[in-house]
Amino acid sequence: MKTRLFIILLFSFISIVLHGQELKPKQIQKIENFGIEYNRLRNENIDYNNNFSEILKLDRKRKKNKTIGYVFSSLGLLTATGGILLLTNIKSNPNNDMDEAGAYQALIGGFFTSIGVIEIGVSIPLFISSKKRKKERNQEIIELNPNFKE
Repeated sequence: MKTRLFIILLFSFISIVLHGQELKPKQIQKIENFGIEYNRLRNENIDYNNNFSEILKLDRKRKKNKTIGYVFSSLGLLTATGGILLLTNIKSNPNNDMDEAGAYQALIGGFFTSIGVIEIGVSIPLFISSKKRKKERNQEIIELNPNFKE
């Protein structure tokens, strides 16, 4: 008798706690900003929650890749510019021989320039990935809202 009551209470508690498919109000607002009628579609078919979650996941990936791409490209531009400035300000003596300080300056300038170019190179695939995620997200949105234009 006690085990039966325990099992009934356990399943009752589990059914109360399980609501993982519901979206938060902020997520619902974001879905509705894409022109999708959340409440109407959710009432038609409960499986639309998976589509909504996929749209939100793709949008998060897109924004993250784009932000990281901007950070890398900005940092790369600053680093490469600093390296080029170091390379152009190398002092040499009249015999066109570089002194020891000029050699170190050239080494550091070349290092900064190459690091900057690499950072800019890393940002390019991030921007391409961001564009790809946007196309995937828009394809998912068009399935739910054929009139979607962005």
